[in-house]
Amino acid sequence: TSWPPHRIARLGLALVPQGRGAFAALTVEENLRLATLAARPSAWTLARVYAEFPRLAERRRLPGAALSGGERQMLLIARALLTGADILLLDEPTEGLAPLAIEAVVVEQIRRLREDGLAVLLAEQNVAVALQVATRAVVLAEGGIVFAGSPEELANDRDLQRRHLGV
Repeated sequence: TSWPPHRIARLGLALVPQGRGAFAALTVEENLRLATLAARPSAWTLARVYAEFPRLAERRRLPGAALSGGERQMLLIARALLTGADILLLDEPTEGLAPLAIEAVVVEQIRRLREDGLAVLLAEQNVAVALQVATRAVVLAEGGIVFAGSPEELANDRDLQRRHLGV
């Protein structure tokens, strides 16, 4: 749409962008507090974020630039949650992360958020990760949908994976 970002956010959508978009010069806590300035009513508070992401609590006074890739991803997810979003859009959240960070930060967090009832839309090239957390899978190629179905169906379709996913 041509809607401005603030209008989209007010509808309950939050984006965790590809490329670790934390404010490098601001502290972890300042990054998080920014999200609360225009937030919708939510069960997510700064205290809850720190309980869910204890590593962020430990690093709350450090600038965003001092965080590892996994910690930055945690910060971006936490910042999105603080907006009071109903739908979380994650764009390539595993990019550049170590395997341990992928499991701890991305996979486990998506599972917990879904258990809490939050809708998560994941755009991810790491097929194994996507299949671990998805309840529905869609494969796009050349601007169109070439597959839509269950993660199990996609996991079992080796021909489709080879043709469109490079697996």
